[in-house]
Amino acid sequence: MVDFYSPWCHPCQVLMPEWKRMARTLTGLINVGSIDCQQYHSFCAEENVQRYPEIRFYPPKSSKGYQYHSYNGWNRDAYSLRIWGLGFLPQASIDLTPQTFNEKVLQGKNHWVVDFYAPWCGPCQNFAPEFELLARMIKGKVKAGKVDCQAYAQICQKAGIRAYPTVKFYPYETAKRNIWGEQIDSRDAKEIANLIYEKLESLQKDGKRNKDEL
Repeated sequence: MVDFYSPWCHPCQVLMPEWKRMARTLTGLINVGSIDCQQYHSFCAEENVQRYPEIRFYPPKSSKGYQYHSYNGWNRDAYSLRIWGLGFLPQASIDLTPQTFNEKVLQGKNHWVVDFYAPWCGPCQNFAPEFELLARMIKGKVKAGKVDCQAYAQICQKAGIRAYPTVKFYPYETAKRNIWGEQIDSRDAKEIANLIYEKLESLQKDGKRNKDEL
C-alpha cells in the first residue's frame, strides 16, 4: 500500500498519523510506504498521480505499475484503511457447510473459531477482513471457519445464532463438542486471538491437573 502525498497538502498532513498507525497493524501482512511527490515529482507524474493524498494498493504479483487499486473511501482513519487493505489478501479461513462443520468442527481433532455471518449484513462485511486477519494470527494453533447463515440457516439456528456476525470458539477436548460452542463478544482480531490463547492455556492447565490427580 502506498500513500502518494505532498508536504504542503493539509489532508495529507491529517492522514499521516493514521497512515503510520495503520502500517503498524499490518506488519508482516502488507508492505506499507509513502512517497513525497514534492521531492519526487517526476516519479509521481510518471505514475499519473493527479491528487493528494493518493492511496493505492499494488497486488504482490503485479508486474506492471498500472495494476493497482485506488482508495476511494470517505474515511481515511487507520481502521478504515486497514480493512480496505486486508480485503485484497487471499482468504485464510475455511468456508464450512453443514457436513464439514459437523465433521471438522464438532467431531474433528482441532480447535476451531467460527464466524457465523449473512452476506447481506453490513457489519458482517466490515468484520470479514478482520476475521481473515485473525485466521492468519492463529494459524497453526486454531482453525478458522465461516458459516453462511443465509445458505445454511438450520445449522445457525441449532448453534443458537441470533445476531450477525457471531463468533464462537470450539476447543478440542477429546469428547464431541457441543454445537453451541463458546461465544466471543469481540470484533477485534487481536483481542479475539488473546481470548482464545487464554482459553487454550486454561484447557492445558486443566488437562495437566487431571493427569496429576490420576
